[in-house]
Amino acid sequence: MERQFEENQVHQAKQDIRNSELEKDKWNRKLEHDMWIREFEKKNGIREQEQNNRIRELERDNQTLKQKLNIQNQNKHTEIFRKRASEQDTRIRELEVINRNHKLNQADQIRKLEHAIQIQ
Repeated sequence: MERQFEENQVHQAKQDIRNSELEKDKWNRKLEHDMWIREFEKKNGIREQEQNNRIRELERDNQTLKQKLNIQNQNKHTEIFRKRASEQDTRIRELEVINRNHKLNQADQIRKLEHAIQIQ
């Protein structure tokens, strides 16, 4: 009976050791899992920060490109206006020459008429 009692105690001690090892393994797995989650969250936080930085960088680049495009469009319009102004200047000079020629023709006709009147 005493021997049975000792065997039961040994068996219970072995069972307690096994249970404590299982409990220890359980806590180690939980700790590993928690550490893995923290590491994952840290990496994701870093990745998210990198993505936010990249987004800001792309937004700046986009703004710069928009400004360059606006400048190009303004230069294009300026060139169009210069070309039109040049064409208008040319047309004005042509009209001034035509007008001057008409005045000269009129003056010449007036002289001819005055000369014809004097002859009569």
